[in-house]
Amino acid sequence: MLPASRLLPAGRTNDEENGSKFTRDLTSYKLKKVVRCLQDRKDLKKQDADWGAVFESFIFHELKTYSEYRRLDDLSYWRSTSGFEVDFIINNQVAVEVKSCKKVNNSDFKGLKALQSEGILKKYILISNDPIRQKWDSILAMPYDDFLQELWNDQIVF
Repeated sequence: MLPASRLLPAGRTNDEENGSKFTRDLTSYKLKKVVRCLQDRKDLKKQDADWGAVFESFIFHELKTYSEYRRLDDLSYWRSTSGFEVDFIINNQVAVEVKSCKKVNNSDFKGLKALQSEGILKKYILISNDPIRQKWDSILAMPYDDFLQELWNDQIVF
């Protein structure tokens, strides 16, 4: 792996460049859910600002459960020193970027493309609410429900 990037435990990053110890904590998703409930804002709509974080949290929990069930290495998260990120690395083989959008576009792939240029993983996947399965270069974009079905059928991780 190039020194300009690193794999980190999913849920938090150790960002030495700006001195911040944790720049992303998945427990904040749980806290937002509690806050929404206390505010009696239980109905979450796809257009709400919190939707993306909740969607990513849902995928995280599926991946974490799958990883533990299959006894895989823990989930990782990738970030380059130039700020590119990929949400999840499964078993040091598969990169997964999560987007809550209904239609993917070229800018949604920038983190995956940056990681792919390092050539360290076997598969690169973007999952979203877009119902159309498509290839962008060698990156697979797929609907999240297809991804979860293939994940649990052991078609994603080798």
